[in-house]
Amino acid sequence: MWLAQDTALLGLHRGRAGHAPAQESGQTWIFPAPEWTDAMVPSLRRLPAEDEAFARYQALGICVEHHPILFLDEPRGPLRCAAVARAEQGTYCTVTGVIIASRSVAATDATGRQRPMGFATIEDETGLIETTWFPDCFKTCNAAIDGGVPLRVRGRVEVECGFRTFTVHDAEPLPFTMATDDHKRLSA
Repeated sequence: MWLAQDTALLGLHRGRAGHAPAQESGQTWIFPAPEWTDAMVPSLRRLPAEDEAFARYQALGICVEHHPILFLDEPRGPLRCAAVARAEQGTYCTVTGVIIASRSVAATDATGRQRPMGFATIEDETGLIETTWFPDCFKTCNAAIDGGVPLRVRGRVEVECGFRTFTVHDAEPLPFTMATDDHKRLSA
């Protein structure tokens, strides 16, 4: 059992003001008493804000400073979700975003066969779009929908009863990595 006097004899505890206690008469030090100073404690290197935000996103899965789509190391193209949400009927376009909600249903085709199709909400830093994935596209792109990674989707804007949707023809998953120009992109 260790007693306070044993710790003092070993010189392992700190006294007032961060210094080792003075040696009292009759005590024998096994180790020399260290002189503690604040300079002995190394300070942590501060990361640039963009690197810190990306590290937080990787560790926690959330980033409150920036939308995760900004961490892409891929060119995104000129269109954002907000622009697609205002596009005219029949407009073909490409948009990059993250799926935040998805669901699949069984659709009956012309032959009476039931085939799965999907719906997904895609988001970027500007807004949301509702997407429709018909059976052929859903079959080839299903892994992309469930992958939890950003997607580059190509398709056509449909307007029915005043509600816009985006019919996906093709989707490509994109990896999240820290882009080389993120310092410019995130601070803008």
